[in-house]
Amino acid sequence: MKHTILGKNEIFGWSSISEEGKIIIPDNALKDFNFQHDNKLILISGSKSHGGFSLTTMENTADSPLGMNLKKLRSVSKYEMPAGKIMTRNGTAYCWLWLTNGMIELKPGVIHHLGLQKKDKLLVLKQSSLVLSFYSKGPVFKEAEKIKI
Repeated sequence: MKHTILGKNEIFGWSSISEEGKIIIPDNALKDFNFQHDNKLILISGSKSHGGFSLTTMENTADSPLGMNLKKLRSVSKYEMPAGKIMTRNGTAYCWLWLTNGMIELKPGVIHHLGLQKKDKLLVLKQSSLVLSFYSKGPVFKEAEKIKI
């Protein structure tokens, strides 16, 4: 079930980072973004105010400005570097990951680079049709905690 907070963000629920670095993506988010088993997902680091990260696919960003920028990052968009290896451009971190059984797995270096820790709670939400976001802090995160989503 989706909830709306602050009039624009569709909330899918909460997830957390397991001891193994695994993060479960809520089923309704998987369906909404058309993420399929064994998809290659692109991770983009979050903003300083919201923390966390966002996930997308090249198909979801197709002809958007984000997709055009991702295409310039050939080693990420063409999956030429190893899964989970971080590439940074203009202060934003990027990598690609496998989606397996509704989960992604972050390597310890990725978790650290994103300013996260194992067992951190993440708010899973949709800000746009392009990316699925995982917030680790900020006003939307705090509001979601207050209303106990």
